[in-house]
Amino acid sequence: MLTISVEYLTGYAIATHPADRDRPEWPPHPARLFMALVATLFETGSSNIELKAVQWLEHINAAPEIFASDADHRSEVIQYVPVNDKLYPNGTSLPIMRRRQPRGFPRVRPHDAAAHFCWKTAKPSSEILTALNELCAKVTRLGHSASLVHMWATDASPITSPLHDHLVPDDLAFDYQLRIITPGCLEELRRRFRAEDAADYERRT
Repeated sequence: MLTISVEYLTGYAIATHPADRDRPEWPPHPARLFMALVATLFETGSSNIELKAVQWLEHINAAPEIFASDADHRSEVIQYVPVNDKLYPNGTSLPIMRRRQPRGFPRVRPHDAAAHFCWKTAKPSSEILTALNELCAKVTRLGHSASLVHMWATDASPITSPLHDHLVPDDLAFDYQLRIITPGCLEELRRRFRAEDAADYERRT
């Protein structure tokens, strides 16, 4: 068994639903959890064992069960943020010099701040489990940068509360449609991260 748990430290989850920018994503999708782990892997330096652990997770070939409470949708506040990656004629790309555009950041307040992802048939080795737990400990957010979390991995059943709903994967169910982890995700995320391009940009600026 593998359980990855997420605690929202501020009591809020801030993430945009992939099908609608005006809606929050809740419960958190397994693919979002995986993307947070991979982003942390790339940003902190991919050790061989942590990379091996993420590859192992990618190939479990089963969606996890999710234990997450219901959540209250909060009023959306429109904020004006700089346009990303825009270089102006004067050569500057400083945020203070960029044009601003309106953005909303949908959020929810879960009734229980912890959510759990459980792969009941998974059998991680002690080495893989330790690496996943160490990688989880380095994850700071799930979703928006203000969606601060604490994460950990165990080989035990999650400690749930009466507030949690139990979501079980079912190909014929339509209550929730969640993005899941599939083989090839890691390579696609590696391509999108463009670490070599970022390093080259840093050298030239």
